[in-house]
Amino acid sequence: MTKEHIDPNTRGQIAVFLPSAILKTLNSYDDFTANKEPVSSKDFAAHHSACKAALAHLELLLKLAQWAEIPEDSNKENEFLSGLLKMAEDRVRQHDGINP
Repeated sequence: MTKEHIDPNTRGQIAVFLPSAILKTLNSYDDFTANKEPVSSKDFAAHHSACKAALAHLELLLKLAQWAEIPEDSNKENEFLSGLLKMAEDRVRQHDGINP
């Protein structure tokens, strides 16, 4: 399926799904990274792997939003989604800035 052939109902379903998925992922990532990092090298590696997995999840949600061209108009729900997308993009960008 190409962008030109996205069913409007599918786009609407994605727009409904994305805010909660992005918010849940951002909250989970923030909660997890706020915890004290483990001392042992094994736990340290596991902690960083989990952080990378959460950021990869955010990146996939951002790609889904971009693919489905969400948001398209400027209603209140899409303003909220736009804010969440910006937060997710900022979080991924912050991570990319830390890791070459």
